[in-house]
Amino acid sequence: MVVGSPSANRKAETEPLIGPFSAPIALRLNLAGSPTLRDVLKAATQATLDALDHAELPFEVLFKHLDTRAVHGRNPLFQFYFLYQTAFLQPHKMPGLSVTPLPTVALGTPFELQLAVIERPERVNANLEYNSSLFDDETIREVLLYYQLVLEAFTSNPDQLVEELTQPAGARSGHAVNETGQEIAQYAAPSGPTEELLTQIWQRIFKLPRIGIRDDFFALVGTP
Repeated sequence: MVVGSPSANRKAETEPLIGPFSAPIALRLNLAGSPTLRDVLKAATQATLDALDHAELPFEVLFKHLDTRAVHGRNPLFQFYFLYQTAFLQPHKMPGLSVTPLPTVALGTPFELQLAVIERPERVNANLEYNSSLFDDETIREVLLYYQLVLEAFTSNPDQLVEELTQPAGARSGHAVNETGQEIAQYAAPSGPTEELLTQIWQRIFKLPRIGIRDDFFALVGTP
């Protein structure tokens, strides 16, 4: 599982400059082998530290050298973006000047899901933005409830196996209007050696794990 997350990436030489210097980093987590929540927490910590050690590499430049491509306009590395923010603007007064932070206005997200957890003096806020063409509001509410369940499990029973945390019923029943799920349901396997050989060739060309015999060329690589 790969999760995207922003890195501040501001160094001493850019400290006096104005403007954002954040860039995404990819956090790769392996949940194989029936890990416990405690194991996942340790692995996530190490993955984050390893990613931050290489945060100076521009993501856009690195992506150009990766042997991957976008399918259906989806980000090929990660579709889920997570950020945890502790620093925020506070009201500030100076002689003849008062600075008041304005509320954040969401302009949409390029990811399928983006979860922001923000610390405030009085509480911790969670905000989940989503692609409305893939998910409906009922599914997102269930995702947030499930996230709360996972957080409670981390504090109450960190030695619980991850596989014991079942998915919310709504996510299993398919409230999400997910094109990927529709494609899997419509998959048609090759029925003979010739079709099998042809699909293997196209899979290598497009670098896709699986192609059905009824899949559309332009749907796979995007309409020019």
